[in-house]
This record gives sequence, structure tokens and C-alpha cells, in this order.
Amino acid sequence: MREFLRNLLQPLNLAGFFTIAGVALSLRFTAREVTVPATLCLVAFAALFTVLGATAEHRKRVRSVLLVLMAGAALFQISLAPDLGTAQILLVIWVACAFSTWPVGIAIPAALLADAVFYLLVRDAGFRSPLTMVMINMGFQALAALCVYYAVRAESSRDQLALVNADLLATRALLADSARDAERLRVARELHDVAGHKLTAMKLNLRALAADPALADRSEVLIAAQLSSELLEDIRNVVQALRDARGLDMQTALRALAAPMPRPVLRLAVAEQVHVADPVIAETILRIVQEAMTNAARHADADTLSVSLRHDRGRILLDIEDDGRLRGALREGNGLAGMRERVAAVEGNLVIGALADDQALVRAGLRALLQQQGIVVALEAEDGADLLEQLAGQAVDVVLSDIRMPGTDGIEALLQLRDRGDRTPVLLLTTFDDSDLLLRATDAGAQGFLLKDAAPEDLRDAIARVAAGETLLQPVSTDPVRARFRFHDETAPSDTFSEREVAILRLLAGGYSNKEIARSLFLAEGTVKNYVSTILDKLGTRDRTRAVLKSITLRII
Repeated sequence: MREFLRNLLQPLNLAGFFTIAGVALSLRFTAREVTVPATLCLVAFAALFTVLGATAEHRKRVRSVLLVLMAGAALFQISLAPDLGTAQILLVIWVACAFSTWPVGIAIPAALLADAVFYLLVRDAGFRSPLTMVMINMGFQALAALCVYYAVRAESSRDQLALVNADLLATRALLADSARDAERLRVARELHDVAGHKLTAMKLNLRALAADPALADRSEVLIAAQLSSELLEDIRNVVQALRDARGLDMQTALRALAAPMPRPVLRLAVAEQVHVADPVIAETILRIVQEAMTNAARHADADTLSVSLRHDRGRILLDIEDDGRLRGALREGNGLAGMRERVAAVEGNLVIGALADDQALVRAGLRALLQQQGIVVALEAEDGADLLEQLAGQAVDVVLSDIRMPGTDGIEALLQLRDRGDRTPVLLLTTFDDSDLLLRATDAGAQGFLLKDAAPEDLRDAIARVAAGETLLQPVSTDPVRARFRFHDETAPSDTFSEREVAILRLLAGGYSNKEIARSLFLAEGTVKNYVSTILDKLGTRDRTRAVLKSITLRII
């Protein structure tokens, strides 16, 4: 709704609404027999204009269809009341819209064709100088077209300046932090070279004095020696702290990078322990995020861009996800080649995984990984609706689905799947470790929840566990679970739990399979299955996922 209103309230659209209102007022001067059809035609034009104004710019095909219908409505309005000059103003509005949607090479011939039809209409209506009327109208159209053309150029220039400004801000942030670190090192060197050396000399001389039998009993010498030792240790700590550069403040630098750009809005999640001391790596991160923002705005018309930066097993993981829709096929030229080069320069790896139109790329990558692990991919779907349609005609062992998808997302598809009685195990994928999403997913009946950057063997193991009826809850912390579930599921268990049952519950929460639990506790696998059934009965839950969640809520584990 917000995007709808934002598109609708653009200056061009507001001017068009006022003009249409003026044409509506002029209809009272038309003949009575054409007032009703002329009014209906104007209402149709206004409705098409409204839909066009609310349609995103990247939806070229839809906008083109709307423009053709608008041209027909405007010309029909002129045919109904050719003697009413205000009706021709609708063509001026139409030309302005055409130049805001189509390239000049298409908009000009389209406008000339519409004016040719306009000429034929007024000539057949008996006007003495139809060419003069058309030429006057074309003058207004040209003025509107020029205004729109230069407005579009100005907006494009503004976006380019915003990108340049963002680049300058990012560079300034890097230079400022580099200068700060250089100054810290300079101060550290001076403290080490000057104060440190002199204090060391003082300490040695005081030790020599303390060794003199004549001064050995003087407390002042002993105190001075002790203070010099403590002061030297303090200076060493200060020097070490100054040399230990914290690196670039990525949170501040990334927000400064995004500040000049009105769209997309940056949603940033930087882990507290992430400090990038290497300026080359810091610049690589900034440039990749900057290129991603540019691509999201220019090629996908995205409203938001989510950026996550965290450490994982000694690596820095940068996840970027937007809500845009790619126009056409994904091409390596969309800034991706530059990203690959930057990442390769710091011995990193770039993995592309976007939503909507290029989802096929993600599916292809997953399919290749799964086939390498010996898993057969029976069907593929581009969104939740497509998934539901295909599952209606073909049964599978496990559904592997993205949580965030355009239209029907993974959770909504899961809810509809369960509503129609389909109990196929579902493993949901996401880019970000989001406890709220996991809770929604488990509410909907998901058996597993996995991050997209999981290793291939972890992905295969997760699918195997889910297919065997196991659960996978590793990406969630217990505090959000308790905060979420204590409001609606605090029913006490039907019986107390033995130490063995609590131990099995803890292993279930860790994502262990029955076989792994049996191996860990030195039990038979059948015994573990019996324990799990008993635990489910005591908790009053129907599956392992809800059993784990309820046991966390009730602080059994």
C-alpha cells in the first residue's frame, strides 16, 4: 500500500488528475445524448491513468498495455465530443505518460500515430481547419513531452550523484579510519621509543641503587623501584592497546554509504564481534554492498536491502538480500563480475542467491549440490503457489523451500499444504538467522530450518533427518522461544521426566537423530524410539519439533 501511494502521488500523476477533473467539468457543455458515454469514457481513462501511476516502472509490459488502452479511451472521447477542446487535453496527458514509460524512439512514433487518428476524427467531424487544431495540440504535447523527458533525466542524474556521493562517503570513512590508525601507531611508537626506554633505564638504575648496601634499607629507593616497574607495565599496556587497531566501524561506514540513496532502504545486521582491521577487506565489503545497492535499485527496483555481516569459523560472512524483481535474465555484467574480482582479490568466494526472477539460479545450484549428495530432485517450483500446484499431482519425500519468496512465501505455502492434509516433511531455508521466522515456521508445521550457507553435507544430513521424521532446530536460541510460546502453550506435562528422558530431550533439541542419540547414550535405537514416544505423550505434543519447543518453554531443558 505504501508503494502504491508513493507511485500514485508523483507530481506527474497529480497534474494529470487535476487535468482530468477539468475535462470532467467541461462535459456539462456537451450534447445530452453523448454526456453519459463521454462520462463513462472519461472514467475509464481516469481509472487506467490511476493504475498506470501506481504501477512500478520496471513493469514495462503492463504499463505499455495500459498506455494503449488509454490512447483508445482518449481518442474515443474526442470522437464523442470533437467540438469540445478540453477532450483533446487527454492526449496531452497520454503523451506525457508515454514519454515517461517508453524510449523516445517508441514514444514519438506512437504520439504521431495518435495525432494522425486525431486529425481524421476532427476532419470527419466537419472542422474547417483540422490541421491547425492538430498542430496546436501537438505543441502542447511537445511541451509536456519535453518536461517529462528532462524530469526523467534530472531524476537519473540525481541518482547518479547519490551514487557518487555514497562512493565519496565510503572513501572518506576508509581514509578517516586509516588516518586514525596511523596516528595511534605513531603515538604507540613514541611512547615505546621515548617513555619506555627512559623508564627502563630508570628501573635498572634504581635496581642498582637498591643493591648498594648503604641504600638497601632506604624505603624510598624500594618504593621508587616498585613505582617505576608499575609505570613501565602500564605504558606497555597502553602501547599494546594503541597498536591493537579495532579497524573500520563497519556499522557506521555502511550506514554512511547508504545514507545518500533514497532507495533501497538498508536493513543492517552487523555482529558485535565483527571488526575488520584490514583496510583492503574493509574496502571490499563496502564496495560489494555499494554495488549491491546500485544493482537492487537500478535493475530490480527494490525497496529494501538486508545486509548481514558476521564471523563464522574464522571467515567473514557477508549476506545481502533484496526484495526487488529482476528485469529479464541475470547477467554477469550487472556488477557481478566486479564483485567476483574484488572477492577473489582477498581470497574470498562469491555466492549469488537472489529472489523472484532469478530464483532459477538458486534452484540450479541447490539441484547440483543435492545430486552430488545422491538426492533426486523430483520437481522444482518458482514460488509457493507453483509448489502447491505441483505437489497436488506428485508426492515427494521432503520439500526444500525458501522462506522468503514473492507472492506466496514458504510459510504460507506450508500452511496451505497442512490445511489440505498433506504431511510431507518441509525443510525451510533462509539467509538470515531469524528466530521469529523459525517460530512462525514451526507454528505452521515445519520439521526443519536451515541457513542457506550450510555446507553441502549439512544440507544432505538435514534432508535425511527430516525425511526420517527428525527435527532440525539448531539455528534458534532458547530465549526467543520461551518469550514466544509461554503465552499459549504452558500446559504442564502429564508426568515428571526421568534423567534419561531429559537427556534425550536435550539431544533432540540439538538436532540429533535416533541413531545418534542411541550411540551417545549407549542405547538401542528401538529403545530411543520408545523413549521419544513416551516423551511426546507426556508433553501432549504430536511431533518432535513441538516437544522440543514446549520443553524449552517449560524449562525442562
